[in-house]
Amino acid sequence: MCGPGANALVVAPWAIPPRYVPASTRTDAGVSVAARSGDVHRRPGAAEYGDYNGAACALGTHFVAWASSTPPKAAACTVLGLACTAVSQCCSGNCVGGTCAPTAAACTANNAACGPGLPPCCSAGLSGRCQGGVCMPAITMFTSSSCVGPGCNGLPVKIKYHQVGACNGYSPAVGTGHSAGPNQAYVFFAIESIDNSLGTSSFAFDPARLFVQQATKVYFDSGLSVYADIFKASAVTATTVAAGATVNFGPSFGALVVTTTNPDGSTEANATRYPAFYDAQSSDPLVTTLDTNPSRTSWPNTQDCLAITLQ
Repeated sequence: MCGPGANALVVAPWAIPPRYVPASTRTDAGVSVAARSGDVHRRPGAAEYGDYNGAACALGTHFVAWASSTPPKAAACTVLGLACTAVSQCCSGNCVGGTCAPTAAACTANNAACGPGLPPCCSAGLSGRCQGGVCMPAITMFTSSSCVGPGCNGLPVKIKYHQVGACNGYSPAVGTGHSAGPNQAYVFFAIESIDNSLGTSSFAFDPARLFVQQATKVYFDSGLSVYADIFKASAVTATTVAAGATVNFGPSFGALVVTTTNPDGSTEANATRYPAFYDAQSSDPLVTTLDTNPSRTSWPNTQDCLAITLQ
């Protein structure tokens, strides 16, 4: 199921045998299908010609891909070997002698006679070929998608970030020390950019809506002392990203406090990757987060927060 807030990718490929239809009994989109032995076998909802068809769900969007020699109805352009009346109709940009061609040279249309002394098949440059004296159509990969979420007016906003490190506490030059407490640790994150370049509406970014999932959602907390004492001017702040724009932070930093099973919180937290997510509001476009270093799972055990390099 493709839900509006789905962040997981679920792929469900399936194999479907080709559907062979005698040319004398079936013509699709003006293309007669070459005669083959055997009867026509159809299943409701199955592709008519696809050998391999697939569907996937991601971020509220349903993606479909299938292989076929017959283009879908209302296709954006006409594939090689099919009839045309203008160059604008052809995917290749070449309409030669009433047929979409790969180049400006004449070629033989799909299902027309081919052989010695005749122009090559228009689709021969792909997977089509001259077989049994007839130009066979090429098999083309077609794709489509349908969006069912709030981000349907544009692609998701992407918040790029990476995990910086974790610590137990610190003692500033002036004032009292600060500690996350036993079985807890501060975790620092760098916010690199917010990409709304393909969006159609502005995005009001609120860093307080960034979180990691433990037993409950644990949110970024600008009230933590590390913001004023360590991040200072580089602390991440709220900003509005216009549609079609990208904001680069350079980076800016945020933090939260996680719970650990080890009383020495930084030891466990620096050996744990904490994926960050964004708790979007109903008025927000679709938002996704992207860890730019997802393979990293450990950091130097910096028990002292002042020892963490902010980068």
